[in-house]
Amino acid sequence: MTILTNGIVRANQITVGQLATAQSANRITINAGGTLDVTNTIGNATITLPSMINNGGTNILHMNGANTLIYCSNVTALAGSKISIGSVDNQVLGTPIPVIHFTNSTTPNNFGWSGVAPAGSMLFIGASVDSILVTLNTGVPKKVRWWVT
Repeated sequence: MTILTNGIVRANQITVGQLATAQSANRITINAGGTLDVTNTIGNATITLPSMINNGGTNILHMNGANTLIYCSNVTALAGSKISIGSVDNQVLGTPIPVIHFTNSTTPNNFGWSGVAPAGSMLFIGASVDSILVTLNTGVPKKVRWWVT
């Protein structure tokens, strides 16, 4: 699947490996200005998408607990590639959640943040050896001063 500039694909779930065609031919490419909005998952821990190429487009993800959302063998993200969080449910604050798991990526740090965090919170995007991580934190703690009279 290729998402062209200004193109938008919204899907509940993308299942990988259901066709008899060569598994290596399965890939998603998001061109600059394109958007992929997936409310559940792409692939799973045992059947991964062979290739996801983000050429400066946006992945909109919907976080629910500590669930990985995209399982991919190879991830390529050009500068300008973005992750936007469409919704947050059952999220553990302060814990990095692997939203994109990959086996091979040469450019995981090219993903940037796009969008607005839920009210009173901040989102951080980072990368580990095998995942793109999103951390949801609350804002700066409020100072509470007790007066004893």
